[in-house]
Parts: sequence; structure tokens; C-alpha cells
Amino acid sequence: MSNFTGSVKSGDLAMTSDILINELSDFIVHDTKTIINALNKAGVKVSEADSDEEIADAIIANIGSNKTLAKTLAFIVAEANELINTGKPDKVKWTKTVDDIAEGVSEVGKSIESNKLSFKGDLIDRIKTKAESKGDYKRTILTKDKKSAKAVFYVIGGLVFIGLVIWGIARIQKSHLKMENGGIIPPVGGESIVPPIVPPIAPPVVAPPAPIVQPIAPPVPTMTPPPVNSGVII
Repeated sequence: MSNFTGSVKSGDLAMTSDILINELSDFIVHDTKTIINALNKAGVKVSEADSDEEIADAIIANIGSNKTLAKTLAFIVAEANELINTGKPDKVKWTKTVDDIAEGVSEVGKSIESNKLSFKGDLIDRIKTKAESKGDYKRTILTKDKKSAKAVFYVIGGLVFIGLVIWGIARIQKSHLKMENGGIIPPVGGESIVPPIVPPIAPPVVAPPAPIVQPIAPPVPTMTPPPVNSGVII
């Protein structure tokens, strides 16, 4: 990083630009959160959902005019290269280091105003190289790839939705058809299958219970008592 400040002082913007591209690509690939925080602190809104290209575009669009961004980028670059130690009381020294790097960042930003596409191309190429060397790189580098992924997601989601709608309509039609045909669903040919009419089965005839006959007692004979003697002698 001493080469960076040295190239700034010597006016070698080509070397300064190359070193800055190397530093920015390092952050974008290996420490995305840090560079996103640096951009947000400078008022440049980006998020982890953005592609690497979108982050690069945000840097390029603001690096020449946003002095706060130049300082926040200079700070994280100096800290990553161990040029400063904020835990020690030598704040004057490391503030001077950050200011020197920020000056170089601003100079590069101004120098690429008329040739931003070239700077962006070099930065994207460096990002791709480092992402490939990292192996399992999960971030999206190019914005068009992110849009393609979104398009695929929306297409699949749309097909699933249409399939559900068609299935729902078929279920409703099937239900209505069943009701209209008295619960009988017609086959594919269109003719209703009428089941055979089964005659109702009459319940078995049950004979009424026989009456209970009570036995009749025989008549009791009546006896005529003999005449009583009245005391008259004949």
C-alpha cells in the first residue's frame, strides 16, 4: 500500500488506479459487508442483494465526487493493509495515512470520469478472477445473471400458479357436473352411466301374536236344602 501513496505523490495515476482496482475487488469478493457498510456510511445505498457489478457501478458513479466515500474507502483499505491501528493513541499518524489514500482514491475517481467503462471492465475482470480462485462463490457477479435468475424464478412460479388455477377449475367443474347428474359422473364419451334400478325389498310379514285363552272353571251344582219340620203332626 506504500506503493499506492507513492504513486499518488508521483502522479502515476495508472499505477494508483491498478492498485485501487485490486483493493476494491478484494473487498467485493472476500469482504462484501465491509465495502457495503463503507458505501452506506457515505450515503451511497447498496445492499448484499445487489450484484457485484451493481456495487462496482455505485463506487464508480460516486468515487470522483463524494469525498466521504473516498475517505471511507481509504479507511478500510488502510485498515486491511495494517497501515493504521485505531486502538493506539497515534491518531494523528493514521489520520494522515487515511487522508493520503483518500486523495489517491479521489484522483482516480476524477481521472476515470471520461473513461468509466474501461475502469469498470478491469474491475469486473479482477472480480471474476478472484471469485473463480475462491471456488464456491455464491454471489452474483453480473447484473444480467441476477435478472436471469429472477426471470426463471418468476416463470417457474407463474407456471405453478397457472397449474394450480387449472386444477382448481377442473375440480369445480367436476363437482358441478356431478351435482347436475344426480351424483353420476359421465364418462369421457359424454354418455351417462345409469346404474340398474333395484326394486325395493318388502319387509317380511310378521303374523300377529295368538290371543291368550283363559281356562273356564266348570259350574258348581246347587243343592236344595231339605224342608224343615214345622212341628205339625200329620
